[in-house]
Amino acid sequence: MASYRQQLEQVVDNRTLELTASEKRMARAQRIANWGSWEWDIKKNILLWTTDEYTIFGLSRDTLPLSYESFLDLVSPADKKLAARTFNYAISQKTTINRNHRFFLGHITGKFVNVQAEISYGEDGLPLKM
Repeated sequence: MASYRQQLEQVVDNRTLELTASEKRMARAQRIANWGSWEWDIKKNILLWTTDEYTIFGLSRDTLPLSYESFLDLVSPADKKLAARTFNYAISQKTTINRNHRFFLGHITGKFVNVQAEISYGEDGLPLKM
């Protein structure tokens, strides 16, 4: 029994090391490409950004609580309605997003950022994450 437990702990340790290494490679690739990623928990309305996403938007990780609404607040007023319609359409039609929007990024206004998203749905057909 002790031997099995030790083997299992070794497997878990190895997988943890592999996952950590993979996360570091992904973070490095995003930094080099000036590319960030995010995930929106639609039910909880929580938006999670990678470090590079904060960098792209010129924000500190402590800047604001991230939600769908706070994300839209960063969108240029000229594009805000289009951005909201794009997200709503993608959710209702179960399609992807690939669109450029202008954002207010710190002291820079009108910077274009390409937004790409895929949506996952629960067994009930309701959207879960984007």
